Amino acid sequence: MIKALCLLGADVSVRAHNGWLPIHSAANSGHIDATEELLRRNTPFMIADYDGYTPLHLAAISGSVAVLSMLLNKGHAISPRANDGRVPLHCAALHGNVDAIKLFLEKGVDVSTLADDGEMPLHCAAGGPISTHLYLNVKFGGDFATARGEKNLYGLEVSTDPVRAIRTTH
Repeated sequence: MIKALCLLGADVSVRAHNGWLPIHSAANSGHIDATEELLRRNTPFMIADYDGYTPLHLAAISGSVAVLSMLLNKGHAISPRANDGRVPLHCAALHGNVDAIKLFLEKGVDVSTLADDGEMPLHCAAGGPISTHLYLNVKFGGDFATARGEKNLYGLEVSTDPVRAIRTTH
């Protein structure tokens, strides 16, 4: 469908009322084929909407690891800040997208990144699905436990190697 519309003259760089380009819509919906076609057509993909959210933020919300990977492989910055200071990891945590969280952490994104309101991804996860809250709390220790290697408030062991823990426990 995207290809046909573009062949008929649709412009991939026209913004909607919220500042979204078609690539924002595709990423927000997790549409792999649409994202791929838009990237093939050289659509701007590191451009923010009027709230500062990039397609990577929106793919983190949708939880589409395929779209996230596509954007990152194309060269999208890993932790762009929206106008509120949130990075895509905050978005993935808020929406309970554990696979997206894994991807960001495997890429080295800092779990202690603060948004402008002082929230870390853990704060976002705490307001979302409880499994995500537990996941972030157990995997990343540091601020979330009394000390590395000690049990956190859930009585679970805090990992000293987050990437290894991701691969072995989820």
